[in-house]
Amino acid sequence: AGLILQLAEYHLLRDDADQALLRLREVEELTSTTAADELVLRARKLLSQAYASKGDYEKAYKHLSDYDGLAEKFKGAKVAQKLRAITTTWELRVAEAEKEMLRLRNAELENISHHDYLTGLANRWYLQQEMEAKSHQTQMSLMIIDIDYFKLINDRYSHATGDEVLRHCGSLLRDFCPTDAVAARFGGEEFVILLPDTDLQDTRAQAEQLRHRFETYHWSDLAKELKVTVSIGIAHRSEETKMEAVLQLADTRLYHAKRSGRNKVASTL
Repeated sequence: AGLILQLAEYHLLRDDADQALLRLREVEELTSTTAADELVLRARKLLSQAYASKGDYEKAYKHLSDYDGLAEKFKGAKVAQKLRAITTTWELRVAEAEKEMLRLRNAELENISHHDYLTGLANRWYLQQEMEAKSHQTQMSLMIIDIDYFKLINDRYSHATGDEVLRHCGSLLRDFCPTDAVAARFGGEEFVILLPDTDLQDTRAQAEQLRHRFETYHWSDLAKELKVTVSIGIAHRSEETKMEAVLQLADTRLYHAKRSGRNKVASTL
């Protein structure tokens, strides 16, 4: 119930009263038969704020009144009065500290929503946002990297080993990328790198370096006789009018590299 209350506070901070109300109703169900006094008090206060945000002041006043009554019941009149009064320097500092903690938690939640949990790279949603934001740039290249025979790695060595391979791929890509590039896990064993200020020739050279780095990496530390290679398709912004088309072109070239024997870079068909 406490975690759900934090989510409700997060939604209120983002002016999403409807989602906050959904969370608060869940809290009411969880605390209706318990003695979670502080949780009940917080829920009532947040309900009042949520309804006030929606302009339903009648319900807002009702829940505020309930809050007052519960405060009297659970804490006594003296404590209830103290809960509502934020006049002392100490109380103001507590309020500011709570606000800062909520801000940091929201920042953490936002960071989590932008990144892939397994590799630590950007996720597909964040990559698409970056592609849209950089769509006006003409000097922009894109790589699509796919792990060769990844299903066989899972089948032969186990899915746990496959997950470790993905984690190490994330580390390799992070170390490889310049600070202004975006490396993302696109899905499964497929990754995308967005490279600003590069032409197709430079991108191909970098892709060859990356392919070689994967080929010579010490994969056998993860599992005996394990070898991992990648196929890479690349495309440049100048070849298409839209970034989605550049992505599609790189994807087509990726599959050309795979059909040509894998462990290759393809910049043409």
